[in-house]
Amino acid sequence: VVLQYVSFTKQYERNFLKTTSLLEKSFKNILESYKVVLLEFSKEIKKKNLFLESVKLSELFEKSYTYGSGDANGAKIHLSSINWVGKGDTPTVGRFGPLLYKLEFSPEYLERLKRSPGKLEISNVIPEAGNSEPPLTNLGIGVDDEKEVYRGFVNARIQPQTLLESLSGLENEDKVRVVLLDQKAQVLASSLDLSADAKKELNQI
Repeated sequence: VVLQYVSFTKQYERNFLKTTSLLEKSFKNILESYKVVLLEFSKEIKKKNLFLESVKLSELFEKSYTYGSGDANGAKIHLSSINWVGKGDTPTVGRFGPLLYKLEFSPEYLERLKRSPGKLEISNVIPEAGNSEPPLTNLGIGVDDEKEVYRGFVNARIQPQTLLESLSGLENEDKVRVVLLDQKAQVLASSLDLSADAKKELNQI
């Protein structure tokens, strides 16, 4: 029995733990790619003092979307939903100009962005009960000016399923399935077709 247990343990570690560590590393690399791109935006905005230049901000976002922004490895990332959110009552600006609708962010997310400019912050938005819209993940980096005064943040809104699909190659290769949860253990995305009851059960577990 001891030999069987040792054999099982080694096999478990070799197969399962190796796969999960590769998935975790791959997911971190995906987030790092977004971080690099958002940092480039923030540096450009800061360098050119574009905090209140909505036309130039839109041109910056549009150009990057058209040609893509490269990460540290040269891979191109096209961010369709990227915005500049200035502090105060200034309008939120996207690649098509000032938004005609208001974006909602959690107070905790906004506070973290303001407190640590230059650091990637993540905020999950869970749809209300009965809302059929998919949840969105906000990735943002706060920006300060040359006097270290906080001026706002660059924000990208991404569907968690998009993040999950970035891992699809590794999933298929190792025949594993992945469920992406937020900090409250609510299901954001899954490579399994989960019912509402199954998602609730996962949350309870």
